Amino acid sequence: MQTQYLQNQTAQYGDLKPAMLLGTAGPSSYSQTTRDPVNNPGTGDYIEFPMTAETLSKTYRVEFYPLATTLREGAPSAAVSGWVARWFVVASGSEVSNGTNLSAEQLVFGAFISQL
Repeated sequence: MQTQYLQNQTAQYGDLKPAMLLGTAGPSSYSQTTRDPVNNPGTGDYIEFPMTAETLSKTYRVEFYPLATTLREGAPSAAVSGWVARWFVVASGSEVSNGTNLSAEQLVFGAFISQL
């Protein structure tokens, strides 16, 4: 998932700042194994805690899970946050099926951001 700030809300070094993010470009073929890796919203900015949200279409609910128990340990690079998005169908509560195309879905979600 690509993320970007709404209204240019960047974090400064040493900050832990609440922000609103727009999540776009979900996977074109969802996998229940790898889920949806979440990219950081800006260069050097790290998502510390993303909050559950519904997509703008109200079709899906997205929950976020860390890749590791230690903060930032699961981040494979400065661009990728170390969080994965797990997508659920709102109507049934079930996780989205393997192979589902979510690339057109968008969501606005709250998160705490810090500077790397």
